[in-house]
Amino acid sequence: MQQIFYEIKIKTKGQGLYDFTDQTLNWLKKQKINNGILNINILHTSASLVIQENADPDVLHDLKNFFDKLAPMDNKLYKHTTEGKDDMPAHIKSALTNNQLTLSLKNKQFRAIYQNFISSLNWRLINLCL
Repeated sequence: MQQIFYEIKIKTKGQGLYDFTDQTLNWLKKQKINNGILNINILHTSASLVIQENADPDVLHDLKNFFDKLAPMDNKLYKHTTEGKDDMPAHIKSALTNNQLTLSLKNKQFRAIYQNFISSLNWRLINLCL
C-alpha cells in the first residue's frame, strides 16, 4: 500500500465555505494513483469539511443560516468568550460537522461527487490558512 501526503493551503477571508475541489483534483491528476481511498483532514478546531451540492447556491446559503441559528454569536450564551464572539459558536459548529473526509477513487475520479464540491467551512470571522 502506498501513502502520499500533501498539504493544500486555503487563504480565507473570514467565515464562509471555501471550495477546494479543483485544487484536490489537480493534485490527484499529477499522481500515479488510479484507484484507492483519499483521506482529507483539517487540523483546526473551529473549521470543518463537507461535501455539498454545487448546483444551487441556495443550499449553501440555507446551510450557513441554519448553523448560525443553531449556534448564534451571542456571548451571553457561552462561558468561553475570551477569543471573541465567533469562537464558541465555531467550536460548536465544527463539533457537529466533520474534520475529515474519506473519498473513494476509481479511474482517478471521485465516486458519488456529481455536481458536488468539497469545501472547508471556516466558522470564524478571522482569516484561516488550512
